[in-house]
Amino acid sequence: MKTKKLIIVLALLFFISCSENNIGDVQPNKTPELDKTEYLGCFIGHGNRNSSLLTDTIYYEQWNDTLILNISMVRNCAACLTDSLSIENDSVNIYITDSCLPAANCMCDFEFKYYFTGYGENVFFSVYTNSTWEPEYILWGELTYP
Repeated sequence: MKTKKLIIVLALLFFISCSENNIGDVQPNKTPELDKTEYLGCFIGHGNRNSSLLTDTIYYEQWNDTLILNISMVRNCAACLTDSLSIENDSVNIYITDSCLPAANCMCDFEFKYYFTGYGENVFFSVYTNSTWEPEYILWGELTYP
């Protein structure tokens, strides 16, 4: 009888300790923090200035405690792309501007990689673009994590 009570008490203690241990749980309503940005593809001038994908893409990947947003834009090889971000609560708005007129006879992949830490259980990404001939930002793409 004592053995049964001891097993029940140990099982309860184990259950309580496991349910209170939230290590690794994602916290709701946290504001993501930009850790770093990488510019790849045509930004680093690999010599091959032609697009390998010929399609725009946006996706995320997770690595340890880092959420990585990948954006690949096919633009004229002579494009002069710059970016800026605004982060509010669980929403990240990315603004990409092309300040050059198309001048080359080729298309190229411009790749942006944004590394975020401290994010919550949901993050909403919106990417807007404009150019010197389109002064208004237009929605280019949206993505929600998870």
